[in-house]
Amino acid sequence: ETVRAAVADGLANAKSYRAAAKVIRSSVGLGPSQLAEVQNYRAKLERAHEKLDALDNKLRDKRFDSVIRKARASGKPIPAERIDKMVDAYRKRRIAQHASTVAGTAAKDAQKLANRLAWQNALDTGAVEPGSLVRTWRGVMDERERPEHVAMEGDTVPFDQPHRNGGQAHGAGRSGGVEVRHYAAVVSQAFGSAPATPAACPAPVQSAPAVPA
Repeated sequence: ETVRAAVADGLANAKSYRAAAKVIRSSVGLGPSQLAEVQNYRAKLERAHEKLDALDNKLRDKRFDSVIRKARASGKPIPAERIDKMVDAYRKRRIAQHASTVAGTAAKDAQKLANRLAWQNALDTGAVEPGSLVRTWRGVMDERERPEHVAMEGDTVPFDQPHRNGGQAHGAGRSGGVEVRHYAAVVSQAFGSAPATPAACPAPVQSAPAVPA
């Protein structure tokens, strides 16, 4: 509910998702895997007199780097109270990062839904002809892209039909999505209700940002 309210306020008042993240940060916590990251950082600090792997953590407070290096050089463990402060600083940074991710994901999903509803409204009010919209699956195509989503790249179907995998949209929160294209009425009539393929589609006469269905 906090995330929803913060994102809604941001969209209504033209604020960035970072502004929403500041609101979310005060109430969002860390999941099990994220808490494990914090504990792993503590473990690294506790053995800093033996190795410097704590310096590999990108979210560490670099103001404490000298403490880590001193421990390694002297071979003496970092005092427990100092470790507590260093871990607390790391945890706060991890929470801030998590809040930013949550806010960014929610904002993108809200914007995609708004675009989707705008096209639907255009159909409902007769602004565009029924059958003149098609949806094309577009992924980010980076190292995180699932194999099944890579296989779906370019899959094009009528606006109101699911993709061939039965899905309606690309993964939530990702910058990819479903591209909606509007074709001239004569083209729509030629396609009828059958799914169009990327090769069969002529150049669009109007386009919109990628949105989920």
